[in-house]
Amino acid sequence: MRVVTALVFVGTGLLAGCGDRADTTSQAAPGLRTTTPLSPSPTPGAGDVSCLPLPEPAPPLDWLPDGLPLPEGTYPVQDTPTSDERVHIAVLAVPLSHANVVGFAAQEWPRHGWATARVETELFDAEGAFIRGSEWGGFRARPVYCDPTWSEVVLSVGTS
Repeated sequence: MRVVTALVFVGTGLLAGCGDRADTTSQAAPGLRTTTPLSPSPTPGAGDVSCLPLPEPAPPLDWLPDGLPLPEGTYPVQDTPTSDERVHIAVLAVPLSHANVVGFAAQEWPRHGWATARVETELFDAEGAFIRGSEWGGFRARPVYCDPTWSEVVLSVGTS
């Protein structure tokens, strides 16, 4: 059980570190610091060139665990291969704001026997971890689409 719990937190930590739109600080001259954004504005929305249109659906995912409900209208965007057949990663388009994705997970998943942990929402992302028996996973939701009622969710699921 300790190994599974550690994997959930490590996996979620890896997801949390991917793609952050953080700033970098560099030394310009002694005593003077400058800040340079790594990417365009982190506030996507209509008219913002950094937001993305809703992507086309990918084929259905055949590896999603039974009893892990997703919001109605959710569809896969990309199924990402991994080197371990027990671990799956997908990008989903979810018709909820990133904050509401967390609310959905916190309310619905425990009703289906999933324990949730480290579920939190920040200004530009939301994340959480979940476990049920030998199945575990994590997710990270971000408001990247020009339609603010949709979120990109990176979902990882594994078995031990």
